[in-house]
Amino acid sequence: MICPMSSEDIEEVSEIEKASFSRPWTKKNFEESLNLSDAFFIVFKDDDTNVIMGYLGIYFSPDEMGIMNVAVSPKYRRCGVADALLKKAMDTASEKKVSYVYLEVRKTNIAAINLYEKHGLKALGIRKGLYEDPKEDGIVMGKDI
Repeated sequence: MICPMSSEDIEEVSEIEKASFSRPWTKKNFEESLNLSDAFFIVFKDDDTNVIMGYLGIYFSPDEMGIMNVAVSPKYRRCGVADALLKKAMDTASEKKVSYVYLEVRKTNIAAINLYEKHGLKALGIRKGLYEDPKEDGIVMGKDI
C-alpha cells in the first residue's frame, strides 16, 4: 500500500534513512519537509502489518519535479518496493502536469541507476564531489514527461 507520509511515519522513515545513507536526514528534516506546500512524501506500507518498507520524497517547482529521497528498508530491498514508489512518483508527475523529472544518484549506486533507467530517466551529467562519506560524484538523471 502506498500512501502519503504523515508525521506518525517519521520515526520509522528515519530508521530506514539511517540504514540507507551515510549522511541521513534528521527527524527534524522530515518534519520540516512535510510542512512544505511544494513537497510530497509517500511511504510503502505492508498491507498486513502496516510496517513501512520504503519511502520517497519529491519537491515540486512550477514545471519540474525533483526526486530527493528514495530508500527501502534493508530487509525489503529487491522486492519491488522502490520500483512501486518510483512508478507512483512518475504518475504524480503526470497528474501534476510537470514537464520534467530529475534526481541525483551516487555514480556507484548501480542498482538505483538501473531502476531509474527502467523508468525512462537518462544520465545528463556529473556533479563532481556531490556526496560525502565517502566523497563521490553524483550523476544527474532526468526525463521529459
